[in-house]
Amino acid sequence: NEIKNKLNFQINFCKHPRSNYNNKNFKLIEKNFRIIENNTSKQILKSDLIIFTGGSSLINNAILYQKKIIVLTSNNQSYFKTQIDYLIKFIDLEVINIDNIYKKMIQKNININDIITKTNLKTKNYQKFITNHLVFNKLEKSYEQVSNVIFND
Repeated sequence: NEIKNKLNFQINFCKHPRSNYNNKNFKLIEKNFRIIENNTSKQILKSDLIIFTGGSSLINNAILYQKKIIVLTSNNQSYFKTQIDYLIKFIDLEVINIDNIYKKMIQKNININDIITKTNLKTKNYQKFITNHLVFNKLEKSYEQVSNVIFND
């Protein structure tokens, strides 16, 4: 709600199609945000700021579309931690640890506007990631590239 209130953004929560959201934490999300199902790619394209909580391959869409990205982490996070840590390191994504954020907000050590400004600066790091990890050879069709890798052509 901090981002929503300070920046006057509408925040949508895009549900992962295979995740189970039957818990008290998701009830809070449903209460505070618009829930989107089976339309995440389109939402990324339309959004100004993307907040990721896990290792979804959809983060590649946000990078390709040059979207501002914030990654939420937790001290207890283990699912896709390696992928998230790699992206944070390689692209220098902006990270908010949710276990520490409330303490910092109370102490006034965090400013959402500053975080958003930092995400704008970090989009310049995307092109190297796109070139090195998302687009292998621009002169060759993707199915040809896959065939070459599989069959060692």
